[in-house]
Amino acid sequence: MKQRAISTGDFWAGAGFLLLGAVYLYGSNEIYVPFALSDLLGPRAFPLGLGVLLSALGMGLLGRAWSVGGAGIDLGRLATLAPLVVSVLLYTYVFQPLGFLVSTTLLLAFLFSLLGERRYWLTGSVALGSTLALYLLFNVVLHVRLPQGILGF
Repeated sequence: MKQRAISTGDFWAGAGFLLLGAVYLYGSNEIYVPFALSDLLGPRAFPLGLGVLLSALGMGLLGRAWSVGGAGIDLGRLATLAPLVVSVLLYTYVFQPLGFLVSTTLLLAFLFSLLGERRYWLTGSVALGSTLALYLLFNVVLHVRLPQGILGF
């Protein structure tokens, strides 16, 4: 029986967007909303909307990958996705205890390494720089409280 070829790039991008969207959807349900808040969605609106958008984009890319075809990928080798899934799930569990800065830096460094970057000084620098930029944006500019974790700030 001949296996159908799918577009490799669209498949992995779609799977990644779908997974990230699922994480955002799950995380938006964990956000505390005071009972007396007059806004129906409150602080959940942005992550919920982002989760829906990322999931829809992921499903669209997966559909495109399946219908267009391409160089081909063996659907029996989806186990290569396991490190990505495990790392994101682990990230959700260590996010509160370790805090935003530590957990996000570790996740990004791992994902860059998973994607094949072997210059570890560059991986660490980009992961730390990206995390600090996000921290400054959310914590300082937007006044969104992020988990402090083990660093205490």
